[in-house]
Amino acid sequence: MEVSKENGRKTTVTCTYLIGADGGGSRLRTLMDPSFVKTERVVAIYQAYYRFSDMGKLEDGHWYVFLEPQIGETISCVHRKDKFLTLGLGGFKGRSLKKSMEVFKNFLAENFRVTLKDMERDEGCLMRMAPPFLGQDNIILAGEAAGMIYLNGEGISAAIDSGYRAGKAVAQAIKSGDKLQPIYKNDIEDIIRHVQLCKEKTHFFVQ
Repeated sequence: MEVSKENGRKTTVTCTYLIGADGGGSRLRTLMDPSFVKTERVVAIYQAYYRFSDMGKLEDGHWYVFLEPQIGETISCVHRKDKFLTLGLGGFKGRSLKKSMEVFKNFLAENFRVTLKDMERDEGCLMRMAPPFLGQDNIILAGEAAGMIYLNGEGISAAIDSGYRAGKAVAQAIKSGDKLQPIYKNDIEDIIRHVQLCKEKTHFFVQ
């Protein structure tokens, strides 16, 4: 693999095993599975961190989830993170997520008496609803790169769990000399089954 440096020079990096955990826009998966970028159902996720003067009816230590089509095609959620209230939502192509965020803010103010102040920062990503794909040969994928997304688009727990198991699989392959793919596939079967179940039960998208 060639890596470009700031001075324009390139260097070649080699490895025996490679774990791809580069998210829903995985370049590594795209190289092995070109159909990945052609996935029709792609959801844009938008999250913003707001300072606040009053949490209203919201309580610390809670993750509030709403299924409100006027806000987005996915769940909308809010929780406190340190000194900020973190608001998250998502939608299909054609929806203005920044406008949806304003709708969400008004929803929280009207229904929960939440008083937000200025925004500290925002961030976003694309979530591709693609089938699981674990990689090829000595390259394995974890998290959203592998298509591991749970119900309502929750991906962090699957990413942590599959990433840990990917590391274990590489360690076992190094120790035993066995092929990596069968080791990883066997150890991750329960996650794959749960991902498939979640896809069957997905209900939060507006059809």
